[in-house]
Amino acid sequence: MTAETAPHVLVVDDEPDICEAIAEVLRAGGFQVSCAKSASEARQAIDQGDLIDAAVIDMVLPGELGASLAEHVHSLGVPIVLISGNHDAMDQEVLERLHCVRVAKPFKTEEITRAVRDAMASAGVPSDRAEPAHMTGDAS
Repeated sequence: MTAETAPHVLVVDDEPDICEAIAEVLRAGGFQVSCAKSASEARQAIDQGDLIDAAVIDMVLPGELGASLAEHVHSLGVPIVLISGNHDAMDQEVLERLHCVRVAKPFKTEEITRAVRDAMASAGVPSDRAEPAHMTGDAS
């Protein structure tokens, strides 16, 4: 499966190492991934026509809270995974209203891929175009 046909996930986190680590895990899960280090960078990418199938957004971003960006992304019909190391930042009302999937830092690598697939499934967005880069074991 090519990157053009794989679902596109936008990862927004102000910590470059975390953003790239999440991107690497999602790419291994068969997703096409873009990273943004701020809400304004994410908005700019979206406003310039960067089509995304899902977004992974850190709740605490410089200049704008992740919840505000999540509101904008949700208004476009894009499924959202919200991540945060600060459990107080995870506003339950926002999670419920925007139908977000929540992942608390630190998380296991497989949790983020599962969360993206769950968010997409809940929103009715197919994630079956994402094929893992490395298949292990035999399904039979």
